[in-house]
Amino acid sequence: YCVCPGTGTWKTCTGKTRQMKENISGAVEKGKKHNASGVILTDWGDCGHLQGWATVFPGIVYAASLSWNYQGNKELDIGNALDLFVYKAKGVGEFSLKVGNYHTMEPIHLINQTLSEKLLFNNIEQMELSEVPCLWECISHTYLDSMIDYMDICLKELNLLDLGNISNGDNIRDEYAVGIETVKLAQYIGHYKLYLHEQDIDGQREVLKIMTDMLPRIIGEFRRSWTVKNKYSRLDDALNLLKSRYEQIKTSLDLIS
Repeated sequence: YCVCPGTGTWKTCTGKTRQMKENISGAVEKGKKHNASGVILTDWGDCGHLQGWATVFPGIVYAASLSWNYQGNKELDIGNALDLFVYKAKGVGEFSLKVGNYHTMEPIHLINQTLSEKLLFNNIEQMELSEVPCLWECISHTYLDSMIDYMDICLKELNLLDLGNISNGDNIRDEYAVGIETVKLAQYIGHYKLYLHEQDIDGQREVLKIMTDMLPRIIGEFRRSWTVKNKYSRLDDALNLLKSRYEQIKTSLDLIS
């Protein structure tokens, strides 16, 4: 038999670094202890595979390293290994780990997804989220703004990276950029849900306008980056989710305008 850890990227948009490391390390350790034949690394596309292909590279490098030499590579500097052996460019590996660690800032840690994606995948008018305690007791406008700020910092760092000599470098940048914008969109949905609870019409209207501007760009950029190297047959899985949010947001804005 083989142990089958995962990259932890699904339902995240930009990866889930800490969970990826813990999952792979734990699986390989137990596989080695119980004489597994090897390691099969998995990557999933739950609810549309919103994460770009580049987000799986950290998991691939870490799983390959541990399956080859668990003791010697358990504390591997994944970012440096990515720069040396995958990107052959400085700083890209560390960025990919940082942008995949936004989930560590979330007040609730969910299995196989992030709170941000939970906000994104549910109807914007839905106040109670399964697996999540009372929403307005867990998050605040201040927290949501801090998440947006973190992703804005990641976006600035992404734009400063030199990806010119990397195969498909432009597409890697595009995948991460649209992933970052989608994580930010989830925070604005969180703002909207809080404003609903607070019965703040002005707050609702303001954040709905922001999301109305964001979503067409996200949909367009996701479609463009996806079609570079992925199957068209699964594109609609993600686009339908994003389009449904757009329609809900426009409807809600029309009702209070």
